[in-house]
Amino acid sequence: MEFAHLVHPVNLRSILPGSGKKRCSLLVALVLSALVPGGASAQGDGPGAQRMIPVGPWVVVPTYIDISSNQNFQQSILINDADIKADIYGVSMLHAFEWSGRYAQIWITPLFGGVSGDIEGIDPGTGEIRRISAQKTGWGDPVVSFKLGLIGMSPKDLTEFGREPEQFQLGLFVSATPTLGDYDSGDLLNIGAGRWSLKFGLPMLVPLGSDQKLFWEVHPGITFYQDNDDPTGGAQRREQDPLFKVENHLVYEFSQKLWGSLDLAYQKGGETTTDNIADDNEKDHWGGGLSLGYAVHPAVSLQASYGRILKESDDATGEMFRVKVAVLFP
Repeated sequence: MEFAHLVHPVNLRSILPGSGKKRCSLLVALVLSALVPGGASAQGDGPGAQRMIPVGPWVVVPTYIDISSNQNFQQSILINDADIKADIYGVSMLHAFEWSGRYAQIWITPLFGGVSGDIEGIDPGTGEIRRISAQKTGWGDPVVSFKLGLIGMSPKDLTEFGREPEQFQLGLFVSATPTLGDYDSGDLLNIGAGRWSLKFGLPMLVPLGSDQKLFWEVHPGITFYQDNDDPTGGAQRREQDPLFKVENHLVYEFSQKLWGSLDLAYQKGGETTTDNIADDNEKDHWGGGLSLGYAVHPAVSLQASYGRILKESDDATGEMFRVKVAVLFP
């Protein structure tokens, strides 16, 4: 699962004193309200997930995501003719630091949740393929992410953060999902994926206008998957093609505490092959939604997002609701 980050820069600035407090307040608030375990939806990581945070403090972000779709718990595999509901609970812990003069950031996100639904499977009693109801609760595969600033991302502590206007930013993003979650090949639905995944991305921030209120966030990325040598359904091996995804967020900062975003994402690929037979489940769809964030305190922010699949060529279905709280520990 592509769970990523949970703060937005608007909310962090409010804790900074001095002449730059107004702009700083907006940036810190935005950061705090946007970092989220992202990819458990067609919309990806979400707005603000790749924005900078101050060097030094830790940010902790509890998150809940409700998803109804025809994809697995990780939202990485399209399951034809399935009707699945997932409840996902994540707590992301973020920390930024200076590394060889560059901005660097890490995310650690343990996951817990439940999945239930109707899916085609082999009846253990008759051996026939039929529609079966299944459910499971447990720990998901954790997500560990790292980002390195390449352009326009100078490391700044709390006394410097947000003092200067944001400029074009480009980073290198790497995220790994080790197979540590609950997985049993005998279960039709699982919380863990049963194999590793590795994502590479180039997140960018583009300011639109000189008033520093409107921003375009774009994050192209590609995920590679390890073969699963113990897949469900009694097969011997399941392989998966790389999945390309690009997400876009048009973020407008209404005030020092309030921001909103129009979200749009496209993904292509990720078809699985089971025992050398293609599963005909390549992804090819657009997802979109709306997000709103508000800083209730200089170090505490809230965000709510709604998203759904807008256009598809793969029979994918999906609807998502996400809420989170972000807390800054200076």
